[in-house]
Amino acid sequence: MIDNLVNKNIKDFENYTAVSNTDEVILNANENAVDIFKNNLIEKFHKKIDELNFNRYPDSDSYKLRSLFASYVDADIDETIVGVGCDEIINNILDAFVEKDEYTMSIEPTFSMYSVFTAVAGGRYASIPCGADFVPDIDKIINSVNEHNAKVLFLCSPNNPTGYTYSKEQLIKIIENTHCIIVLDEVYSDFADAQYLSLYKTYDRVIVLRTMSKAFSLAGARVGFAVAQKSTMQYLYKVKVPYNLNILSQAAAELMLENPSVMKEYLKITIKNRNELIAKLKQFSQINVYDSKSNFILIKPDNYDKVVKTAAEHKISFKYYSSKTLSDHIRISVGTKEENEKVIMLFSEVYKK
Repeated sequence: MIDNLVNKNIKDFENYTAVSNTDEVILNANENAVDIFKNNLIEKFHKKIDELNFNRYPDSDSYKLRSLFASYVDADIDETIVGVGCDEIINNILDAFVEKDEYTMSIEPTFSMYSVFTAVAGGRYASIPCGADFVPDIDKIINSVNEHNAKVLFLCSPNNPTGYTYSKEQLIKIIENTHCIIVLDEVYSDFADAQYLSLYKTYDRVIVLRTMSKAFSLAGARVGFAVAQKSTMQYLYKVKVPYNLNILSQAAAELMLENPSVMKEYLKITIKNRNELIAKLKQFSQINVYDSKSNFILIKPDNYDKVVKTAAEHKISFKYYSSKTLSDHIRISVGTKEENEKVIMLFSEVYKK
């Protein structure tokens, strides 16, 4: 009986299963390897908790938090929205702009949840294959979007999981030759030297996503942001649920944005560790290493099954892929210097180097 009542858009979905975090070295979810918040701001957080009223709902629109974020990215507060992670904001975008059977698109491979959220919203999702080494074909993106009359185009930059980062010229070319909403997903942009949030000021069809989960090391708080022109942002607020972000997440994110130098200090270390890890991985002729400007690295190693088995034996978690496009590929989150050394030791064991 219950099967007859289920939303047909999700009936055949497979549950998203989060990987276990019981391994000794956890490098599978693109999290920050260091708990910056606990190491630097926990005492201030305890004092902040004393000021909170847990019997009251949180600030429905997270005004103080948005004010701090707006100042951080040089935006007007009315051009911002906060969500329970960027996932909630992506759903807001789909609710506001995509109707039944309308298309959303992105390149393949990219963040897998774009397609899932689109299906749940009743839309259709079409992917645009990349070229060699997962480099996007800009003309193909433009032509595909226009052929499908797509409502929304998601562009993740740096792209998860390939690490590809678009240039400003590429993004402008796409924007000016299409007519859809462009969601510029910059959740990993803190790790790159290419950030284009300011494009929203020129184009009212551009919505930029940012997060506290990656460089700011607050994945557990689930805080995401979007920035867009007021004329665009007004529609996201029409579908936003009230009181969406709890008081603890608001308080933690406020503290991080009040102390951005804490994040920037660790950011330099992460970038240094990433570059060193890429260089060491490239010393193995058996590993194809994709360049990355993010906090993760995509590789395609020879003897894939042995790598998986050896990693499990050493209690090291990587992200493994089963899709045709990413068959035998592994995504490695950048860890601490010590964790990265264990990764290199693992591959040295596999390839007897």
